[in-house]
Amino acid sequence: MRIFLSLFLCLFTFTNMGFSQNNFYNLYTKAYQYYNDKKYKDAGTFFSKAYLDNYKTKKIESIAGAGYNAACSWSLAKQPDSAFYILNKAVNDERFLTFYTQLPKDSDFDNLRNDPRWKKITSIYLKTKETFEKGQNKEITDLLANVRKTDQEERLKALDYEKKYGGQSTEAKNKWAEVEKLDVINFKTVSHIIDSLGWPGPKLIGYEGAQTLFLVIQHSSLENQLKYLPILKQAVKKGDAMPGSLAYLEDRISIKQKLPQKYGTQLVRDGSTGKILYPARLLDPRNIDKLREAAGLEPIENYLRNNGADWDLEEYIKKHP
Repeated sequence: MRIFLSLFLCLFTFTNMGFSQNNFYNLYTKAYQYYNDKKYKDAGTFFSKAYLDNYKTKKIESIAGAGYNAACSWSLAKQPDSAFYILNKAVNDERFLTFYTQLPKDSDFDNLRNDPRWKKITSIYLKTKETFEKGQNKEITDLLANVRKTDQEERLKALDYEKKYGGQSTEAKNKWAEVEKLDVINFKTVSHIIDSLGWPGPKLIGYEGAQTLFLVIQHSSLENQLKYLPILKQAVKKGDAMPGSLAYLEDRISIKQKLPQKYGTQLVRDGSTGKILYPARLLDPRNIDKLREAAGLEPIENYLRNNGADWDLEEYIKKHP
């Protein structure tokens, strides 16, 4: 199963040092289209280029997703040599550990499992995992894994209720009320961790744990967001958090304060259907992609397309002067 860049609760960010992220995203988007069309050889070619051109850039977390998808595509194209070439590079990279639970059961790799090289890949992967996790606080990592699970599962259920009953239905409103109560509980857990340790990075709590801290703050009250914004800024400077996370939080705060957002991360949805329509008010729509690139975010057109919406700059400016 391929990993898509723009899950509504997740984000992947990029550094700008020696790297054209727009080119990466263009390759990734094209590859994803080929994958959906079941043109797996073409998908493998584009995912591989996106991965191989940039995998040494250590701060690009989405590179792991490109490598994973490249291997999936080559497997489905029945080109095992190409699949194992990618996997041999990827399994030595700690960022690839994000797919630890998915790799063994993903049906995309069924064509590879009887190949003797698969056992070697699994062995290397487990060694990489063991080495990376030596310095982690397992108690906190496990706690955050549960927080993340409940955060995402309940939000997905609420969105399903919107689709089934309508965004203004009693059922959907009640479900979102339950989500808000859960957010309060999760915030208490996360705020205690940050208040005790500062903003711990991936080396202490893993990549998913680090992202979970951001997600919970993002889903908390404006007062809480303003309190932890400076701490997140310092974490980004130290490399313990991703610049894209900071962009999302800054935009969320701006919208709550009834101000225009800088990066276009906050989207307006149809109240009845839940369909994404367009970005909430933008500070500088004509330079939105430059601003997003500086924060390590994909072009606005890709972001909206991945969320089921279209982007027309001039039309947006006309409707939202």
